[in-house]
Amino acid sequence: MLTAPAAPPVTEEKARPAGELSAEDILASSRTVMHGLGQLSGTSVLNCREGFDRYYARGARVFEVDLRMTSDGQVVLRHDWRGGWQEGISELSIPTRDAFLAAPLLERYTPMSFRDLLLLMEEYPDICIVTDTKFTDAEVVTAQFTAMLNDAHELGLSYLFDRMVIQVYSPLMFRVVDHLGHFPHYIYTFYAEGFNGTEEALRERLTFCRENGILVESWGPLARGGALEEPILRRIADKHNKSVAQICIRWVLQRGIVPLPKSAHKNRIRANLDVFDFSLDGEDMALIETMDAPGNYSIHPDYLSEE
Repeated sequence: MLTAPAAPPVTEEKARPAGELSAEDILASSRTVMHGLGQLSGTSVLNCREGFDRYYARGARVFEVDLRMTSDGQVVLRHDWRGGWQEGISELSIPTRDAFLAAPLLERYTPMSFRDLLLLMEEYPDICIVTDTKFTDAEVVTAQFTAMLNDAHELGLSYLFDRMVIQVYSPLMFRVVDHLGHFPHYIYTFYAEGFNGTEEALRERLTFCRENGILVESWGPLARGGALEEPILRRIADKHNKSVAQICIRWVLQRGIVPLPKSAHKNRIRANLDVFDFSLDGEDMALIETMDAPGNYSIHPDYLSEE
């Protein structure tokens, strides 16, 4: 049975620096999210300090982090416990936090704990973090977030949660997390629970999110390319002199959802951002809503190739 660490000693909370940007300010001025602190050595899920340094220097200010629990109930930045990344660490040999931090990633990159992330956020007051804690089981969620809150209390840095966007994957997970911390910013992703692709199911989830002040994000708004050959979307794209991909992204935006298309190609990334100079009209929106969902939807980019 998972048990969360005991509450840390009471530490005086540090004051928020005057003039520090809010999550809203940072998100409003950013159009990209660096997955796993940014891609290095052909993978976007290393969650290492070098990835952060590289992409921060290039202007990135919003970073997603993957979080796992160690064998001693602490939280570290690691996508999964696959073997081959750190000596002696695998699904069959989950480390303590100290052992994790002592083993370089791919023999050269610096692993990070959640405590390290908090100290990084204190050092860089202009970054926003999106969490990916992976699990929805209430017991695991409770243990993870209790450990994260303990780290923040022990460092006196609880205010930094105001610059985090907590990613949730189900209504139950939201209720558990919000009971523990009542965090100011949430984002809801569908990949963990999925849904049957109907307009009714989508409306139900959007209603839940709006009632609870949760931002919704869409992984894979192009349905792994399955939407690109749809005749209706091609007609609408021709009408607006845009690509089908841009029509898909614009449709998601106009539904009040944050689209996160995945690409490693600079020209496609630029094209994905070029969706703010037009709008879909009522006829366009109605036509798209009549479409059956294409195959291969609700797939998390972690499980796609890097190409």
